[in-house]
Amino acid sequence: MGDDLFVYRNMFSLMQYLTIRKQQLCSDNTAVTLDTTYADHKEDRDIIEKCCRLGIFTKYINITDLDGVQFVNIWVSSDVKDELIQCIFKSKFDRCMLLQEGVSLFDQNTQYSALNKILIKKSSKQFVTVNSLPTNNDVPKQKIDIDVMSIVPIISDNVEKIKDIEIERVLFTSPIGEAFDLNNAELENKITKNIPKSVWVKRHPRDHIDWKKLGYKELPQIVCSEIYVMLFSDAEKIFMYPSSTQLTREDDRFVNLKFSTDNTNYNKQFNNCIEVLGIKDSHIEMI
Repeated sequence: MGDDLFVYRNMFSLMQYLTIRKQQLCSDNTAVTLDTTYADHKEDRDIIEKCCRLGIFTKYINITDLDGVQFVNIWVSSDVKDELIQCIFKSKFDRCMLLQEGVSLFDQNTQYSALNKILIKKSSKQFVTVNSLPTNNDVPKQKIDIDVMSIVPIISDNVEKIKDIEIERVLFTSPIGEAFDLNNAELENKITKNIPKSVWVKRHPRDHIDWKKLGYKELPQIVCSEIYVMLFSDAEKIFMYPSSTQLTREDDRFVNLKFSTDNTNYNKQFNNCIEVLGIKDSHIEMI
């Protein structure tokens, strides 16, 4: 079997890959690259380096050095941007395996780019991690049950630092200011007025708000939300935007903040995510 390529996006994508690897669904000879179109943090590069040392990946390839490189499968997030697709298309590969990210590829209202449609056509299987989401496309699918614990040995140092912290409430942030052209200063103002400083913050990889400056304590950003949901099972989980993380556990202690705004795109996408994820009105709080 030839080499595969895994495109590291974030800790959740690595958790997906480790689950697939454990189930022997991918090649033992898998190289890794970093999706710098999503985020590019030192912590992510350190994790990739550690995975290479542990033998999880055979080597690291810079995303700009894929030209002409041959792979059997490329494993990449379904929420892929055109800039990344252009890099991927410079390589040669037999199949693209899409790893489910959020509600992308489930949302029938999503307008895919021409490049994205080509990528979808080159996909032989979609590895779906949540089986309760409706599907509105003809991509062949294979469900896997995510092994959350698979990631713990890799982030053990970070987990050790926070596992004994007594946390009653956690705010999971989202870069909605950037995504929907909302005013970050207004978002910050609404958060600080409605969310007390005793709440801990799990910052999204693409969230650039300085929460410490606002007076909040931050959890290590590199640890994915699914781990925190598991570790702090008794805490109230507050989401700045609806997240499929809420589907990893049956839990009544989830709250989704909905910001009062006349931004049509934000309101439409928020309501669509709520519908797709099956989130009840009782789990939505207007601010």
